[in-house]
Amino acid sequence: MKAVLQANYMVNGVVIPGVADKSYIQQYTEELDEICDELRIMNLSVFCDFTDMFYNLGKDLGIDKTTHPNLDHFVGQAMAHSGTWVDARIAQNVLELLYSELNKSNAFLFSIPREVCGEIRRELKDSLEFAQEAVRKGGQFNFSVVV
Repeated sequence: MKAVLQANYMVNGVVIPGVADKSYIQQYTEELDEICDELRIMNLSVFCDFTDMFYNLGKDLGIDKTTHPNLDHFVGQAMAHSGTWVDARIAQNVLELLYSELNKSNAFLFSIPREVCGEIRRELKDSLEFAQEAVRKGGQFNFSVVV
């Protein structure tokens, strides 16, 4: 079972999910965290929430999977209530700095193959735009790990 990341933001307890999977960010999270360490900023992995993954792997979130017609809604509620969230302004800053660093440096120095750097930049830019929307709305941001 392959995991991907999905950008989300939350405003007033309501989770707004992103649409595009961030499979390259997920695959290279450790390497991106190394770049964050070099930049002395919060690691990207700190943004990751595992609520969806735990639910899909059968962990008990207090949800009866057999009786609820809209399970995504209940997983979203669980994520809103006890998920991992960071202030959207912090997420925006981290994503901007990572995007900028990947545009100007040799990411292969951090074991990121040259051929995927463009895809990672695209996913970072998409995530950054989503975080900027969250900032405008006064929200919080995360990457949910989805399986």
